[in-house]
Amino acid sequence: MLRKHVIRQGEHLASVAARYGFANDDAVWQHPDNAELKRKRRSPYVLAPGDTLAIPDAEAKEVDASTGRMNRFVLKRTWLQLAVRLLDWRDQPLQGARCELAVDGIIEEVTTDADGIVRKPIPRDARRATLTYGGVGYDLAIGHLDPVEGPAGLAARLSALGYWMGDPGDVDEDMLRFAIELFQYDHGLTVDGERTPSLEAAVEDAHGC
Repeated sequence: MLRKHVIRQGEHLASVAARYGFANDDAVWQHPDNAELKRKRRSPYVLAPGDTLAIPDAEAKEVDASTGRMNRFVLKRTWLQLAVRLLDWRDQPLQGARCELAVDGIIEEVTTDADGIVRKPIPRDARRATLTYGGVGYDLAIGHLDPVEGPAGLAARLSALGYWMGDPGDVDEDMLRFAIELFQYDHGLTVDGERTPSLEAAVEDAHGC
């Protein structure tokens, strides 16, 4: 029986699919009942609280196996990849920067690539991470980024880019307008403070998602 899951803050496709026992996210996302949500959201990993995700029944699969010998089965599963970009004060990528990444309590040493990005496969249901560089820890709430079309999602991206100083969860429209103007000025756009689809796309592109 098809189930409906209402997205809560911090949830995304991978975490919900894992919760319902799916090893592959596409088994959920490609279901016909999710077609409308697919049109609405550019990424299944950036969903908004209140979005409804259709959860199909898991399909049982039978395979032939020989008795009296060891049989090997390969499970195809998707992974969640965490990507964080570090920039210096000139907005240039920090290349080869050695960092410490803690994901749900598991700590590893990581290094940024030529674009200043740390990339690390993480559990699909991971909730929190901390990236430490230069003695400073940056807390990452995995899955908490809202779609850019909403004020909170736009403010969160502007915050990560250094234009928003307030709480993305409590957006003041005048502060948001000022942050937009600063972004527009730095990126050679018309400075009007307006929240338009083209402005949202520019912010999303600069942020990376």
